[in-house]
Amino acid sequence: MSEDVRYKGYLEEVGNPNNLSLEELAKTICKQRGLELNMWCDTYLEVLVDSDETDNGYVVLNDRLYQIQELEELYINEDYCDIYPTVDGRYKFETQFYNGGTCLKEMLESEW
Repeated sequence: MSEDVRYKGYLEEVGNPNNLSLEELAKTICKQRGLELNMWCDTYLEVLVDSDETDNGYVVLNDRLYQIQELEELYINEDYCDIYPTVDGRYKFETQFYNGGTCLKEMLESEW
């Protein structure tokens, strides 16, 4: 099922001191990681990029291979409501919701 997701992290270009082609470089990395060609991928580059490893995975940008590092998923609270008392006797609230399914008053009542 699709959902809203949000990430942050780093991209580091994979070193290629022997000036291998992208396919040769991907094959070398796949062999080190124990990844083989399969029925869904025709090249080692596809195997490497399509592997399910999001963190420490790989992506090709401008014909260069990059590794995804220090990936952090930032959670999105689609529906939330926080209410805080303030020193002047009022209450501060912050809420986020889909207004096709509820309204401000219902969110406040539910949290209270």
